[in-house]
Amino acid sequence: MKHKQTLRRGLSILLSLAMCLSLLPATALAEGTATATETADFTTDAEAALALLNAAKTEGAADSTWNSESKTLTLKGVDFTTSAAIAVKLPDGATIVLADGTENTIANVHGLIGDSVGIRANGNITIQGSGTLTVTAGTAEQISCGIYGYTNVTITGGTVTATGGNATGDASKSSGLYGRGYFENNEVIGGNITISGGTVKATGGNVDLYSDGIYADGAVTISGGTVTATGGEVTDEASESFGIESYVSETIIISGGHVTARTLTTTAWTKSALNAAPDLSGYSGYQWRTSASGDFTSSADTAYTYRESDTYVEFSQGAAPTTYTVRFDANGGSGEMT
Repeated sequence: MKHKQTLRRGLSILLSLAMCLSLLPATALAEGTATATETADFTTDAEAALALLNAAKTEGAADSTWNSESKTLTLKGVDFTTSAAIAVKLPDGATIVLADGTENTIANVHGLIGDSVGIRANGNITIQGSGTLTVTAGTAEQISCGIYGYTNVTITGGTVTATGGNATGDASKSSGLYGRGYFENNEVIGGNITISGGTVKATGGNVDLYSDGIYADGAVTISGGTVTATGGEVTDEASESFGIESYVSETIIISGGHVTARTLTTTAWTKSALNAAPDLSGYSGYQWRTSASGDFTSSADTAYTYRESDTYVEFSQGAAPTTYTVRFDANGGSGEMT
């Protein structure tokens, strides 16, 4: 009888433990492996949002941190996947720091209804550091984008990969990076994307209408780093696909770094690596080509001339111009010749 009572007591404990575990959120069951159903929302409950991310931290990683005063999220190794429409939501003025040596993944596996966004900022967002961040959006019937800033997106360092998912419908749009502005007195305010360092790969998904690697209502400014922007496939003939698109201001400024822009589609009504002529006036000694397998042309010989028909364009830093100093000993003077 004693053995039967012990067995019953043990089974009762196991049953109670199983019931308790079933009440825990999915992310609490295993680090870095579970799919959540919630948004890590730092605009409403930062403590709960951080707990969600840390429940999905990678093996051996330290806890990520949130500084509410500076609005800084320091990622130290997370693998967070959610079926919510927005994976991570941040307030205006937020900064994401990618800790050195860490790999961080934010994935949205939201279904077709509505939008799907990997990281959304309710205002300006800055990404910096030396770690890695991979952000993927899910399938949507309207907008699917990896990183969405309302209004400005700035990247100064790290390895950032942002991928929009596939989208269908009359208003379908997919972007890797999306800078959304707003209108005031018939002028667009904000909506700028600025990249000054790091390695950035932005890819739009396959859609019915609009696909961009990098999309901005305002200006796209690249002064450093390695940037690859790819527009995806589109199915509707009255559609558009660009590697880099500055929609309203039509301002694309490239003054440094290694920049590749391309579109993969062959069916779009409008398809081009860039939607507007780039300002290269501050890019000294650059070289360019319009085919991934072609030879580079030095801007010292021939400057790049924008053509909408270019579905691939690549810019990189060329050799610095050589300066010669010539001295005239007879007159005791000197001069420079470049």
